[in-house]
Amino acid sequence: MLRMSESDLAREYRELYATYEEGDSTESEIASFRLLGLRPGGRYLNYGCGRWSRSIPTLRAEGYDVVGYEPFSHEGALPEYIVTNESVVGAQRFDGILTHNILEHVQDPVAFTKQLGSWLKPGGRLVHATPCYDYAFDFTRFHVVFFPGRSAEVLAARCGMTLGPLEVPVTGQLARVFNGA
Repeated sequence: MLRMSESDLAREYRELYATYEEGDSTESEIASFRLLGLRPGGRYLNYGCGRWSRSIPTLRAEGYDVVGYEPFSHEGALPEYIVTNESVVGAQRFDGILTHNILEHVQDPVAFTKQLGSWLKPGGRLVHATPCYDYAFDFTRFHVVFFPGRSAEVLAARCGMTLGPLEVPVTGQLARVFNGA
């Protein structure tokens, strides 16, 4: 998986999500979103949101401006607040960005985190929520990176960010706040 080209890896995910959807992670996503310090008038992104979670419509119903990006959703109509074109999302700036069970899947977590950091407004926050801040869930070929020990701290430093404490917003999920420059 680490040596696959970007297009081959994208094909793997498109094929996976053509027949598979994650379980309902709404509760964990909302708890992780709250670590961003949600505030009215702020703009927030759920990167890799999937089409199955209810976190975005739930938070939007509470009055928060939350949008999603999902590149590998199977065909079908998506709600207006979920986009599939990364350039559309990358042209915007956000007060906070959440990745939920994404970081362990990317081939280059430094480049990925820097990219998301560039989409933050000054003082913005990024939350990477993953159970893989420990060497866990290694039984899938899709988990290519784990972040035990000081790995998250090193990742933040390499991205020019500061790191908040390890949070456990919902049992089984771990989250780290990366404070933008």
